Amino acid sequence: MYQLLVILAVLCSFKKVVHGVNYDCYDQKCVGAFDYSDRYISCDQATHYCSTDYRGFPECKTSFNGGDGVFCFFDSWHCTYDAVTGEPSCVDDSPDDDGEIEIP
Repeated sequence: MYQLLVILAVLCSFKKVVHGVNYDCYDQKCVGAFDYSDRYISCDQATHYCSTDYRGFPECKTSFNGGDGVFCFFDSWHCTYDAVTGEPSCVDDSPDDDGEIEIP
């Protein structure tokens, strides 16, 4: 029994450190679940993350790590956001390409 406790103590001493991801563009809304799956609330996920309460109503909670977002792989770009879902996409502002490129 003592050996099992020692093994558990060693395993518990290894902490998983999760560092925040620095996305270029962050989601701007949270969506609910269940009866609230069509409900969106504003939530800048640069400093927040999404959750739901016990009923499935969307919640925006403060976070040091931020929430969901996308990376933009352009030299010159800006973020755009879907009006309904708040999901970001990256738009390339380079003079040789004026098209919008979405990164899921």
